[in-house]
Amino acid sequence: PRPHLVNARSGAIGNRCAHFFQAEDGIRDWSVTGVQTCALPILPHLRKNGGGRIVNVTSATARHPEEFPHLSIYAATKAAAERFTFELREEVKGDNIGVTAFSPGTADTTFGAAASAEEAEAGFKRWLDMGPNSDGMMKADTVAEAIVNCLALPDGTAFDFVELRPNRPTPKLLRI
Repeated sequence: PRPHLVNARSGAIGNRCAHFFQAEDGIRDWSVTGVQTCALPILPHLRKNGGGRIVNVTSATARHPEEFPHLSIYAATKAAAERFTFELREEVKGDNIGVTAFSPGTADTTFGAAASAEEAEAGFKRWLDMGPNSDGMMKADTVAEAIVNCLALPDGTAFDFVELRPNRPTPKLLRI
C-alpha cells in the first residue's frame, strides 16, 4: 500500500475576534503552519513511492458559526488550512497524490478543554441564545471511519472536500 498522512492538529481556546492579538500564537500556528509543516516534508516520500494520500483535517466551524460561537480565530485558521489544502491538491495531483480537506462538525472529544472558564461560559451562553436545539454530536469513531474512507479510494481519485456533520436535532444540554 502507498503511504498516507492524516494531518489532524487541533485545540481551541476561547478566541473572539476582539482577542486576536491576545490569543496564543499556537492557536494561529496549529492550524495554518502546522498543516504545511506536516504535509510538505512528506511529499518527496510520497513521490518516491508512486503517490499516496494526504487528509488535512479542518473544521465545519469555518463555515458554520452555529456549531459553537466565539471561535473566530480558530475558524479562520481552519479556513486558511482548507485553502492551502485545495492549492496543494492542484500542485501534486500529477504525482498521483490525493489531497482531501476533511471538515468534521461537532464530535464527542476533549475539544475546547483548554478554554478559560470565562470564555467557555460566554461561548456556552451565546450558543444557548442561538436556539434550543443543535444538530447533535457525533462519536469520534464515526469521524475516524470517515477519514479511513478518504484513504481507501482507488488511485487517481480523491475527495476534494468532505464535510461530516451530525444530523439529528438535539436539545442543547450542558455536558460536564
